[in-house]
Amino acid sequence: MQESLLRPTLFLLFFYMNLLFHASALSLAPFLPQRFEGVMAVDLSAMRKLYRDGALKAATVAPAPMENGAWVLMVVHTDGTQDYMTVARSDRQKIYKSLESVHADAKRVGFTEVTTQVGALQVA
Repeated sequence: MQESLLRPTLFLLFFYMNLLFHASALSLAPFLPQRFEGVMAVDLSAMRKLYRDGALKAATVAPAPMENGAWVLMVVHTDGTQDYMTVARSDRQKIYKSLESVHADAKRVGFTEVTTQVGALQVA
Protein backbone atom coordinates (compact mmCIF):
# COMPACT_ATOMS: atom_id res chain seq x y z
CA MET A 1 0.00 0.00 0.00
CA GLN A 2 2.71 2.50 0.96
CA GLU A 3 4.78 1.69 -2.12
CA SER A 4 1.84 2.34 -4.49
CA LEU A 5 1.42 5.85 -3.04
CA LEU A 6 5.13 6.57 -3.09
CA ARG A 7 5.64 6.13 -6.84
CA PRO A 8 3.18 8.84 -8.00
CA THR A 9 4.45 11.17 -5.30
CA LEU A 10 8.06 10.73 -6.41
CA PHE A 11 7.06 11.20 -10.03
CA LEU A 12 5.26 14.47 -9.25
CA LEU A 13 8.18 15.68 -7.13
CA PHE A 14 10.63 14.95 -9.96
CA PHE A 15 8.30 16.58 -12.51
CA TYR A 16 7.95 19.84 -10.55
CA MET A 17 11.67 20.01 -9.72
CA ASN A 18 12.48 19.56 -13.41
CA LEU A 19 9.95 22.21 -14.35
CA LEU A 20 11.39 24.69 -11.85
CA PHE A 21 14.93 23.96 -13.03
CA HIS A 22 14.07 24.73 -16.66
CA ALA A 23 11.63 27.59 -15.97
CA SER A 24 14.33 30.26 -16.17
CA ALA A 25 14.90 29.40 -19.84
CA LEU A 26 11.21 29.50 -20.75
CA SER A 27 9.31 32.49 -22.07
CA LEU A 28 5.72 31.97 -21.01
CA ALA A 29 4.28 35.16 -22.56
CA PRO A 30 2.87 33.45 -25.69
CA PHE A 31 0.96 30.98 -23.51
CA LEU A 32 -0.52 33.41 -20.99
CA PRO A 33 -4.10 34.62 -21.33
CA GLN A 34 -4.32 37.89 -23.17
CA ARG A 35 -5.26 41.21 -21.63
CA PHE A 36 -8.81 41.20 -23.09
CA GLU A 37 -11.27 38.35 -22.76
CA GLY A 38 -12.63 37.12 -26.08
CA VAL A 39 -9.75 38.52 -28.12
CA MET A 40 -9.09 36.79 -31.43
CA ALA A 41 -5.76 36.34 -33.22
CA VAL A 42 -5.11 37.71 -36.72
CA ASP A 43 -1.91 37.96 -38.78
CA LEU A 44 -0.92 40.96 -40.94
CA SER A 45 -2.44 39.63 -44.16
CA ALA A 46 -5.82 38.88 -42.59
CA MET A 47 -5.79 42.21 -40.74
CA ARG A 48 -5.18 44.08 -44.03
CA LYS A 49 -8.19 42.33 -45.57
CA LEU A 50 -10.39 43.17 -42.57
CA TYR A 51 -9.33 46.82 -42.84
CA ARG A 52 -10.03 46.94 -46.61
CA ASP A 53 -13.47 45.40 -45.98
CA GLY A 54 -14.25 48.14 -43.44
CA ALA A 55 -14.42 45.76 -40.48
CA LEU A 56 -11.80 47.58 -38.35
CA LYS A 57 -12.33 50.95 -36.72
CA ALA A 58 -9.34 51.55 -34.40
CA ALA A 59 -5.82 50.39 -33.55
CA THR A 60 -4.17 50.45 -30.13
CA VAL A 61 -0.53 49.91 -29.23
CA ALA A 62 -0.19 48.51 -25.71
CA PRO A 63 2.71 47.34 -23.54
CA ALA A 64 3.31 43.61 -24.03
CA PRO A 65 2.45 41.51 -20.99
CA MET A 66 5.46 39.99 -19.24
CA GLU A 67 7.90 41.78 -21.61
CA ASN A 68 9.88 44.86 -20.58
CA GLY A 69 9.95 47.62 -23.21
CA ALA A 70 7.95 45.59 -25.75
CA TRP A 71 4.64 46.31 -27.46
CA VAL A 72 1.60 44.57 -29.03
CA LEU A 73 -0.86 45.77 -31.67
CA MET A 74 -4.57 45.44 -30.88
CA VAL A 75 -7.43 46.37 -33.24
CA VAL A 76 -11.12 46.99 -32.59
CA HIS A 77 -13.78 45.79 -35.02
CA THR A 78 -16.83 47.84 -35.91
CA ASP A 79 -18.90 45.41 -33.78
CA GLY A 80 -16.68 46.07 -30.73
CA THR A 81 -14.74 42.80 -30.74
CA GLN A 82 -10.95 42.91 -30.57
CA ASP A 83 -8.08 41.17 -32.32
CA TYR A 84 -4.35 41.16 -31.72
CA MET A 85 -1.60 40.94 -34.33
CA THR A 86 0.01 37.51 -34.57
CA VAL A 87 3.15 36.13 -36.10
CA ALA A 88 2.40 35.02 -39.70
CA ARG A 89 0.48 31.73 -39.98
CA SER A 90 0.37 31.34 -36.21
CA ASP A 91 -1.78 32.13 -33.17
CA ARG A 92 1.26 33.40 -31.26
CA GLN A 93 0.98 37.09 -30.38
CA LYS A 94 3.48 39.27 -32.23
CA ILE A 95 5.74 41.14 -29.80
CA TYR A 96 7.38 44.35 -31.07
CA LYS A 97 10.65 45.61 -29.60
CA SER A 98 10.08 49.26 -30.61
CA LEU A 99 7.21 51.68 -31.12
CA GLU A 100 8.48 52.37 -34.64
CA SER A 101 8.06 48.74 -35.69
CA VAL A 102 4.53 48.41 -34.28
CA HIS A 103 3.52 51.72 -35.87
CA ALA A 104 4.94 50.50 -39.20
CA ASP A 105 2.74 47.37 -39.05
CA ALA A 106 -0.31 49.49 -38.17
CA LYS A 107 0.45 51.61 -41.24
CA ARG A 108 0.82 48.44 -43.37
CA VAL A 109 -2.65 47.40 -42.25
CA GLY A 110 -3.97 50.80 -43.39
CA PHE A 111 -4.34 52.79 -40.19
CA THR A 112 -3.23 56.42 -40.27
CA GLU A 113 -3.77 56.88 -36.54
CA VAL A 114 -3.16 54.64 -33.52
CA THR A 115 -3.70 55.07 -29.79
CA THR A 116 -0.72 54.23 -27.58
CA GLN A 117 -1.40 52.98 -24.06
CA VAL A 118 1.25 53.53 -21.44
CA GLY A 119 1.72 51.26 -18.46
CA ALA A 120 2.03 52.41 -14.89
CA LEU A 121 4.66 55.11 -14.63
CA GLN A 122 7.46 54.51 -12.17
CA VAL A 123 9.05 57.45 -10.41
CA ALA A 124 12.69 57.06 -9.44
